[in-house]
Amino acid sequence: MVQRLAALCLTWLAAVPAAAGGPAGQGAAPGPFHVILVTADAMRRDALGSAARTPKLEALAAEGLRFTRAYCNITTTTPSLATILSGLYPRDHGAYENTARLDGELWTLPEMLSSHGWLTAAIVNMPWLNPEVSNLTQGTDELFRCTEIRAAAETTELALRFLESRRGEGRPFFLWIHYIDTHTPYRAPARLVRRHDPPARDSQPGSLQAVWPLFPAHHRDNPHFQAWLAGVDDVEYVRASYWAAASAIDEGVGKIVARLKALGLWERTLFVFTADHGESLGEHRIWFAHAGLYEATARVPLVIRSPTGPEGLRVDMPVEHADLLSTVLGRLGLPLPARVRGCDIWPRLGSARGRPVFLEHAGAQMEAVVSGRHKYIRHLRSITVHPGYPVQRGREELYDLEADPAEARDLTASRPDVLARMRAWMKRVERPIGERRASRAPIDGQLQENLRSLGYTE
Repeated sequence: MVQRLAALCLTWLAAVPAAAGGPAGQGAAPGPFHVILVTADAMRRDALGSAARTPKLEALAAEGLRFTRAYCNITTTTPSLATILSGLYPRDHGAYENTARLDGELWTLPEMLSSHGWLTAAIVNMPWLNPEVSNLTQGTDELFRCTEIRAAAETTELALRFLESRRGEGRPFFLWIHYIDTHTPYRAPARLVRRHDPPARDSQPGSLQAVWPLFPAHHRDNPHFQAWLAGVDDVEYVRASYWAAASAIDEGVGKIVARLKALGLWERTLFVFTADHGESLGEHRIWFAHAGLYEATARVPLVIRSPTGPEGLRVDMPVEHADLLSTVLGRLGLPLPARVRGCDIWPRLGSARGRPVFLEHAGAQMEAVVSGRHKYIRHLRSITVHPGYPVQRGREELYDLEADPAEARDLTASRPDVLARMRAWMKRVERPIGERRASRAPIDGQLQENLRSLGYTE
């Protein structure tokens, strides 16, 4: 049972109070709002911010808050979604892989809302997000299962169908929608690919083949990847397909918002859009994958629109996925769990300081801290999956994100003062909350092939 206690912000410091008269004073009035959570698989932060790519998301941000420095806490789907839905870090909920199954005792956002009268629903779009595998959808009243991976248009149609079913209903609802189009192999209608890859562009024949050796071996040898890229020799075409997939998701979000407005539900809807993690499109010699903890993979889009405002606010302080559960419950005026990692973002909107955020990698390969303008990465294992970026136990990396947004200049040797401070921050989260551990989900042949089709298994 959710305890009626204020959430303990166990991650770092106490929440920074908002400046008097600042925007945090707006939007604080609770209400029985509907809640829509949209997660776009592997969508980079810079997919949002271009009207040519995502005009509907731009319009959504104009009605709410755009967070420019939002981070996932882990760069793999199931663990990341578990953090979003629980407010806990992977070291707390125990999930580090897509084949993880959450402890049934773990309270999730759908369960919390259901216990207070919300109808809860989810549209999942990966087979391992089904309840018999990940258990992520525990507490969900209406589930649109994944029997096969859907394109954005079909996912959107299911969402619109659900919204129509709420016509005239007074009970508040929670709907989680997961899109997968920006995950390899990138899926987008040809008309959108042409928009991002016009015929007039000079092609680069052979450029894909030139970087092919930097793909992981299980991607190079994967028949699904080979079929996806058959006949393609221009790496820019693949990038264009990625941006086109982001546009396909954008169109879906636009239709959902339009239907909410047409049904008279918009003024009572709290809308959250984010991604489970980002995607590397060649940065740091990582191609079309979400490896490493660099900005391309760790930084995600985040837009929150509350019926009570504020509107059109750009928020530049660092925030993390673990904050979302507390933030949603705070907007609804509902009690918070006794022990979570994140804190309600709203009371901090008047501050530029923010709190440090904590990042982990699948398989516990590495971890990182972002504090102010700096990022510190620590390698925990030695493993080479991506030939261009080996993970080496004991290696440390330090970057100044303001002066060096591309993370090209490692400062570990030149800034020992910052390095010592970042190491100290890291120690603050070494101890997990509780002893909870996820188990390994049962994997049958079909699920194994589904994982392979997305590049997850050898």
